[in-house]
Order: sequence, then C-alpha cells, then structure tokens
Amino acid sequence: MASFVRSTFGFLRRAWDKEPILFVSIFFGITGPLCVYFGPGTQDAVSSHKKMPRFYPPPIRRADDPPPKI
Repeated sequence: MASFVRSTFGFLRRAWDKEPILFVSIFFGITGPLCVYFGPGTQDAVSSHKKMPRFYPPPIRRADDPPPKI
C-alpha cells in the first residue's frame, strides 16, 4: 500500500513539473463534479425531491362551477 501511494505521489509530482497547466485542468475536471456531488446542497435537493408527491390528485369539478378562464 505504501509503495502504491509513493508511486502515485511521484507520478503527480512529475506531472506537475512537466505540464502544470494540463495537471491543473485535469485536477479541476475531476474535483468539480465531486464537489457538486458531495456538496451541502445535494442532500437538501434529494430530500426536497423525496417530499414532493409523484402524482397529484385531479381537481374536483362541480356542475355549477365553470372552469377558470386563462
């Protein structure tokens, strides 16, 4: 496990030394979606979607009540 971590950090260090712009663009390309997925708004959005009903009941129409004009 330790050798894997060392080799990974060695690779990242060499990538940063050779192509910093490419390294930063890949870093933001990977961490951007992760920040959105693990962000605090995700849990709130999921809970609000679960609270919404899937099917709404149809409106009750009475014979003496005309439909609303749009």
